[in-house]
Amino acid sequence: MKNHVRHVLLLSLVFLLFTASFSGAQIRGKDLYEKLSQEKDLVKFEGLARLAWTPDGSAYYLLEDKTFFKVDPETGAKSPLFDDAAILASYNQITHKNVEELPFSRFSYLGGGKKIQFLVGSIAYIYDFAADEMVSYVPQQQIRGVRGRMYGEAFSPDFKLRAYTRDYNLYVQDLDGNETALTTDGHKDLRNGFPDWVYPEELSQYQAFWWSPDSKKIAFMQFDESPVTKYPIVHDVAPRPELEMQSYPKAGANNPIVTFYIADVETKKLTRIESGLDTNVYLFRGKWTPDGKYFTYQRLNRWQNVIELFAANPATGKIKQLLSEEDPCYIQANFDLHFLGDNLHFIWTSERSGWREIYLYNLEGKLARQLTDAKLPISRISAVDEDNGWVFFSGAENRGLESHFYRVKLDGTDFTKLTKE
Repeated sequence: MKNHVRHVLLLSLVFLLFTASFSGAQIRGKDLYEKLSQEKDLVKFEGLARLAWTPDGSAYYLLEDKTFFKVDPETGAKSPLFDDAAILASYNQITHKNVEELPFSRFSYLGGGKKIQFLVGSIAYIYDFAADEMVSYVPQQQIRGVRGRMYGEAFSPDFKLRAYTRDYNLYVQDLDGNETALTTDGHKDLRNGFPDWVYPEELSQYQAFWWSPDSKKIAFMQFDESPVTKYPIVHDVAPRPELEMQSYPKAGANNPIVTFYIADVETKKLTRIESGLDTNVYLFRGKWTPDGKYFTYQRLNRWQNVIELFAANPATGKIKQLLSEEDPCYIQANFDLHFLGDNLHFIWTSERSGWREIYLYNLEGKLARQLTDAKLPISRISAVDEDNGWVFFSGAENRGLESHFYRVKLDGTDFTKLTKE
């Protein structure tokens, strides 16, 4: 949908330019195609195509002349983002090279800005700013999933281990290459930590395992595909055509049976999380609380009109229900679950009033307060600034024709519209 809207806007801009340039004459078909090919300056773009912020939000950064600069958003003043000499010294030491310019044009911040990660060829490097040290490792090969989604490795929060799936089993590996299998029973119809077709396609549930905040456990989904009907797909575009038997549940047919497990990384012990006797449900949106005391998930019935939120004890698998919502017709799967750093509250959005609004609950499942009564509806929560007590979110006005940005205090006061047009 986003790409569709972008294409529509682009075509609209092109036609507006034609209207302005050719006194209202419309060019169509082959003439339009040739005109677009000949006129290189019909559509121009200025400014940054993508804005990347530093982790503390004080500046954005960009690449110029093979080095990175940070830019003060208020003054426009530029200054070096990194101590290039320190990074180069560590890189040359570990690679036994003598490069004089940063060997990367892309990188990722790790640990809230304490480290950076970058690739050079097939080797990954992590540089620790405080320790002025660099380590290298060979990343796991990515696996292609539904709709071309690529699945790779995920670092533990302490950046000592990497978790990944291979042949439908879940593994961890340290930076020295020592690998440990956390599951061994996986196969195409029993997927550990690797999604099936249904969950990414219908529920946008691409992730299927989650590190605990203390880096000692991994929660993962197991998909039992054996009850799902198989349909043949012939990949006849490849030089050597292949036959794939795709598990695909039609309306009313069997879905995969999903189970949540907690894997202890050190002992390899698996603890099954309770989920009820009904297997004809969707279990999704796994999420740890900030202190790791609970692992939470949502349960949606097959009719998709009852949604429940559960919190599980990772040591025992026992669960408690935090909330339940029911609608006569349909409930949209909830994407806006935010646990607060006080480890006592969470934010939830609901359409129970007829409009999507924001609510604050405690971890006993009791409603603390309704934060908004905006009747917009609210589109999604963008960020929660706990230090200053703000929730930032987008919403739709004018019968859905306008999208705006808002904020409200965590105590439900000071509802503010931040955009004008």
